[in-house]
Amino acid sequence: MSEELIAIMFQFTRREYIRGTRLYLRKSHTVSWIQLLILMVAAVAVGILFRIVGGTLLNLFVAVLLLLVTGYGCILYLWQPGRSFDRSSELAQQVRIVFSREDIGWQDAKAAQLIDWNVEKFWCCREFYFLIPKHGAYLMLPSRVFSSEEARRNFERLVREANPNAVCRDYR
Repeated sequence: MSEELIAIMFQFTRREYIRGTRLYLRKSHTVSWIQLLILMVAAVAVGILFRIVGGTLLNLFVAVLLLLVTGYGCILYLWQPGRSFDRSSELAQQVRIVFSREDIGWQDAKAAQLIDWNVEKFWCCREFYFLIPKHGAYLMLPSRVFSSEEARRNFERLVREANPNAVCRDYR
């Protein structure tokens, strides 16, 4: 039986990388725009309460805490993905990845390496695939790199066969 190899080649655009990173943040329940909106509304409500009731220490503490959490969420969701792309020239380079049942071959302009399958979670979305290992960074693949629906199904099957214990989620 011949070994099935799936080779893809892609290069992220800034906009695509930002969209994919924000999607990962939402699906991993790290932060989303809805959470930020709720926190901003709560911060405004605390500010109004602070003005009506007066400046008690508890109101001040809650207001400062809400502002800090909202600010952190805004930085993480709105600003950080673009900043990461701008600071890391590797993200804009073309990458070639070859998937087999045994491992993943990664090649960019600087180096080539083999990575063992260690996927704990596999997420399928309309525009991206996410391979999330037990430890370390996730691998984000744009769906556009697959030429047909059959190529997508073959890739999904290969990931599931190579990682039988992985939790697979389909967000399409």
